[in-house]
Amino acid sequence: MSLHTFGVDHRGAQRGVDGMTLDTDGNIIACAGWESGGPGPMIYVFSPEGRVLETHPIRVERATNCCFGDADMKTLYVTTGGGHLFRARTERTGWIMWP
Repeated sequence: MSLHTFGVDHRGAQRGVDGMTLDTDGNIIACAGWESGGPGPMIYVFSPEGRVLETHPIRVERATNCCFGDADMKTLYVTTGGGHLFRARTERTGWIMWP
């Protein structure tokens, strides 16, 4: 069983999820897509059941990983295949996986 099926368009197959993290509501925040196929590079927010809640286009060839940080865990950090690091303040709170 897969959580989400990415499609194919006239440019080719869409790149699936690379890196991901979780928020405190159990949603999956994931880096997926690329310039070569589908709707392009995006940050996706999936519900725990796999429904797409949000998409956020990102102007890079491909986003590779993401995690929450800062003292309040409300800043999303995103790395890219081109060596960039982006950060964005969010309404979401990242889940800390350690005690």
